[in-house]
Amino acid sequence: MTVAITRLDPAGADRAELIALPTGNAWAFPVRPHLTRPVAKEAIDDGGRHHTLPGYQLPM
Repeated sequence: MTVAITRLDPAGADRAELIALPTGNAWAFPVRPHLTRPVAKEAIDDGGRHHTLPGYQLPM
């Protein structure tokens, strides 16, 4: 099996799908099972380092 990794374009062609994925369904995470479009957009704009709790950011 061959696996190909393709870079996404979060500011361009892939943006709508990146927002739709986490906002389209409920997630089985106890902190935030339903993401809103503004939160998803902020997470994408933040480069994927978006927090799940106010005031908390994952270390990079």
